[in-house]
Amino acid sequence: MWRIDANHREPQRPLTMIKRILVCVDFSESDDRVANYSTGLARQLGASIELLHVVAPEPDFVGHTAYAYPGRDERAHELRDEKTEVAKRVDQIEAGGVSAKGYMKEAPTVDGILEVAGKHNQDMIIIGSHTKGAISTLLLGSVAKDVVKRSRVPVLIVPPSPPHPS
Repeated sequence: MWRIDANHREPQRPLTMIKRILVCVDFSESDDRVANYSTGLARQLGASIELLHVVAPEPDFVGHTAYAYPGRDERAHELRDEKTEVAKRVDQIEAGGVSAKGYMKEAPTVDGILEVAGKHNQDMIIIGSHTKGAISTLLLGSVAKDVVKRSRVPVLIVPPSPPHPS
């Protein structure tokens, strides 16, 4: 049975119909929490996980034909490390009893997430939130907020770890 969400947008799928979950990671401290929550939810739903790390596009330099991007070797090394990290996280998810695949996409973050979600027919997106100040969120925007606004599938935002009691 289909139901309409609170904003009266597109019909949303009941949880029992969620079989493909896109889990977005950025290698921040909230990733373990996102991966653990996603793995538990996928296991309960009998769903698979596609783990996505979106890489910022390489900068374009206009008008400097003789200028070589100084960090090309460093960037290649970073991308290899990030690919290794994605593979390690996929292994951890599979060790939790859930089928998983890993992807990296070079694109602006929100566009990359939504493109992969659409092309891979994902039923849900899970993303972590970060603790940013009000000014930072106002000026820079929020990836999670923008994904929620533009997504055609349900988005679950996993909050950062609660602060430790003093």
